[in-house]
Amino acid sequence: MTCFTNEDVRDDIFEAITIILGFNILDFSQIELGYMNLKWKIKTEIGGLFVKQYNKTRYPEQMELW
Repeated sequence: MTCFTNEDVRDDIFEAITIILGFNILDFSQIELGYMNLKWKIKTEIGGLFVKQYNKTRYPEQMELW
C-alpha cells in the first residue's frame, strides 16, 4: 500500500489544476475545518477558487467512479 502525505496529495492536485485547466496557482491556504477531506482556498490569475479532495477511506464506493 502506498502512503501519501497531505503535501503529496496537494501537490498532485495543484499540478493537475495547472495542466488540465491551464491556470497557475499564485497562493493558497489550507482549510482545517471538516472531517478527513483536504480543502484549500487558492488564488489564481482568474480569481479565488475552492478545491476539495474527498477522502478515499471515508468515501470508498464513490472513489471507484473516478
